[in-house]
Amino acid sequence: PPVCVCIMASQVQVQPATPVRRMSSVEGLETSEAGIFESFFDAIGRFSARHSAVVLLVGICVYAVFAIGLMEARTETDVVDLWVKQGGTLDKEMQYIDDNTADDINSDSQVVIHMSNDEGANTLTIDLGFAR
Repeated sequence: PPVCVCIMASQVQVQPATPVRRMSSVEGLETSEAGIFESFFDAIGRFSARHSAVVLLVGICVYAVFAIGLMEARTETDVVDLWVKQGGTLDKEMQYIDDNTADDINSDSQVVIHMSNDEGANTLTIDLGFAR
């Protein structure tokens, strides 16, 4: 173990050094975990200080790549394109309706598609469920 030499009034005393417990600088973490974070960020800071031109150039390049990507981005505002699966059943039905209806139909109209669970049942008859 390391030793501590203390000189007191012409007497030399040799005492074993007590290890200093390092307090955590990050709340809620043990000393070893805080040491890992602290050493990691210390290394990043030292690298940034030593190679500031490289860090600045890399930052500008990353910013430029993101800016180019942002120029290519497009915003989709059509609800059908956002939520209807391309090539799915609803997409095919909506395409059929668009192809086979007149163009003068109000664009805000809604189409209800109802299918019966029974094979061959007519869904256009009125059945209120009252016994006669």
